[in-house]
Order: sequence, then structure tokens, then C-alpha cells
Amino acid sequence: MLTTVKAYYDGTAFVPVIPVDVQEGTIFTLSVSQPEEMPLDKAKKLKAFKLITENLRKINKEEPLPPLFDEILSQRTKFETDITL
Repeated sequence: MLTTVKAYYDGTAFVPVIPVDVQEGTIFTLSVSQPEEMPLDKAKKLKAFKLITENLRKINKEEPLPPLFDEILSQRTKFETDITL
């Protein structure tokens, strides 16, 4: 069975324009036709999204808070105010 999937290349992978019902890990043979121009606003949004995603991957590889943070959170703190509602 032959299925045509419209996708864009994000620099790492081909991303379908609309969701495609295929099993993860499926191997495909791609035929690339003359590329269509992507609207400039969409291209800018995709570039920004890619940058955000790359930064999140970097952040997730590091422990964001030191062990002292958990120690401080485990201590109880009581805040008192004189504000009456």
C-alpha cells in the first residue's frame, strides 16, 4: 500500500504536517519532491520552537537544584500576617 505523507524537515527529522497513524519505529523510504515554500511566520515559529526544545533537552540533562533545596523544603515555616480580609 502506498501512502503519501506531507512533512517538513526540521534539521533532524521529517515531521508530518498532520498526524499519521503509524507505529513508532517504522522504517520508511522517502521520495522528496520539489519543496514548497513554508510561510515566513510559520518558519519563524518552528525555528523558535526548535530552539526552546533544544534548550529543554539540555536543561533536563542537568540536576536543576542542589540537594540543599530539598533539605530547605523539608523544614516547616510559618508565616504570620496581620491582614484581615
